[in-house]
Amino acid sequence: MAYALLANLPPIYGLYVSFFPALIYFIFGTSRHINVGTFAVICLMVGEVVERNTVDFKPSTSNTASNNPMLVNFGNMTGSQNVTYNNITGNPNGEIDIKPSSEEILFKVGIATGVALFTGLWQLVMGACRFGFVTIYLGDPLVSGFTTGAAVHVLTSQIKYIFGIKIQRFSGILKIPKTYKEIFMHIGETNPAAVITAAICILMLVVVKEVINPKVKPKIKAPVPIELIVVVLGTIVSYFGKFETEFNVLTVGDIPTGIPAPQIPGGGNLGNFGIIIDSFAIAVVAFAISVSMGKLLAEKQNLVIKPNQELIAFGFANVFGSFFNCFPCCASLSRSLVQENVGGKTQLASVLSCILILIVLLALGPLFESLPNAVLASIILVALKGMFMQFKELKRLWSICKYDFAIWLITWLAVVLLGVDLGLAIGVGFSLLTVVFRTQRPAVNLFGRVPHTDIYRSINQYKSAREITGIKIINFMSALYYANAEHFRSKVYSLSEANPLKIKAARMKMEKKNEMKIKEQIKNGEVDMKEIKLMNGHKSKEPEQNHLLDVEKATSSKSIPLTRRQSSSSQCHLHHIIIDCSLMGYIDSVGVKVFFQGDQGVQGHRSDCLSVQH
Repeated sequence: MAYALLANLPPIYGLYVSFFPALIYFIFGTSRHINVGTFAVICLMVGEVVERNTVDFKPSTSNTASNNPMLVNFGNMTGSQNVTYNNITGNPNGEIDIKPSSEEILFKVGIATGVALFTGLWQLVMGACRFGFVTIYLGDPLVSGFTTGAAVHVLTSQIKYIFGIKIQRFSGILKIPKTYKEIFMHIGETNPAAVITAAICILMLVVVKEVINPKVKPKIKAPVPIELIVVVLGTIVSYFGKFETEFNVLTVGDIPTGIPAPQIPGGGNLGNFGIIIDSFAIAVVAFAISVSMGKLLAEKQNLVIKPNQELIAFGFANVFGSFFNCFPCCASLSRSLVQENVGGKTQLASVLSCILILIVLLALGPLFESLPNAVLASIILVALKGMFMQFKELKRLWSICKYDFAIWLITWLAVVLLGVDLGLAIGVGFSLLTVVFRTQRPAVNLFGRVPHTDIYRSINQYKSAREITGIKIINFMSALYYANAEHFRSKVYSLSEANPLKIKAARMKMEKKNEMKIKEQIKNGEVDMKEIKLMNGHKSKEPEQNHLLDVEKATSSKSIPLTRRQSSSSQCHLHHIIIDCSLMGYIDSVGVKVFFQGDQGVQGHRSDCLSVQH
């Protein structure tokens, strides 16, 4: 019920999500321990879509003109079918009441069910195409930064309930700064009764979770259900204390009983292209969270789950639930952990949970009508502790990998400042970009031989390793492709000190110097032209015309070989370069071109190339 508020929907819809999809997952799911229901991040993403599409909502004239409570039929419910909500829309100042009109609620429900339908369809398509591997692109640093950023949105969305204030609704880029500015502008309108109620609930939740549960849990194998206790006590105190009428504390309000009849989801918004795109992001994130939770719990029992089948299961669950007023479902963190801790071995435990929820839907729902929203907000805030504790990972990531640190920080900042959906896209894009960064300039090491062994290691990391005279062994720690081919070539040249361009330039300089020397010797009569002609195997009838040709032939026959030998000796007698290819996963056409360039008087060898793919 509390998480339904994150989706900008009445609390009753949280019960629907915890009931209908769980029955379908019981049939198709492969995890024995996860309990399907609501999750803070998914509810927040759904709430973002609902809020963005509700900004331009315009109620009908008949509703806005009326200031009296209106009677709304929620669509063929069994049992009590009429629900009363106060019509308070149409405020010219842009302010909204925390309890919207029934017409606006129905519009939001249509958006949420449309998102659930498309989320399920996306998951079914990915499952049919065997795309269960897509979650590998959501690494731990990215997921941690994303969920922590989403926690900031969750916290911000609940402050208005904690302080009992009305604020303007924002969406899109810079939503968080704008919302806090609005909160500080209306902080003088704080409702003391709502703040006191929230403070007492938070204190009770923290004391039980942090102090009592660690001591009691080993004995009773289950934590004290403090959330349920807080909800029951909050409802009782609010009912007898008349919080809504005497202290103007916002409460849950009318809760319809019964099971909603199936109806076409979307509320006329199925043609909204933006909803389809947003649903894809929700489908991927919900699947990643559910599979991660399923794998975590399965590993404790030496079990395995099937990601592709999980896509099918959650796809059917979301599509089925969308016909019963459900927004997208996900593995419920708290309920899954409780189910595993109390010894639940199969999905029959989830069925038992559904039976209890059904009892609430059929009979007990109206008992919670006096429950203050501040109590539900308190439960959400305390549950966010685990997400905010992920800030501690920054220190560990900085010491282990600077790239992962940057992924965490960039994702968190993007989610907080730009929104959940856009932040996720930026986080994934930056994460993939770091892979290019890492392979664009990989480490290149010069290997040496460890004395009295056949082991070769980097001479920079192992002081005992020694180079072999005349041989350079170079290890390239990445695949060789167009992005790092130039880096590979430059590092080979620098480490081997055998840059072909420099060697060629040195030879040309030496040849030119020798040519000038020979010309000078001819001019001074130190060299006989007849000897030069005899050396080249012919006589010239016109010595003056063939003079330059004879000089070139003399230079090419004597000077160039001598210069090459001198150049080779000047390169510390380097005669072999060995490239270690053991870490080259693949090589493209540009890499092949660089890899097999001609040698300038030095022989090149490639070792361990059998595993390299072209």
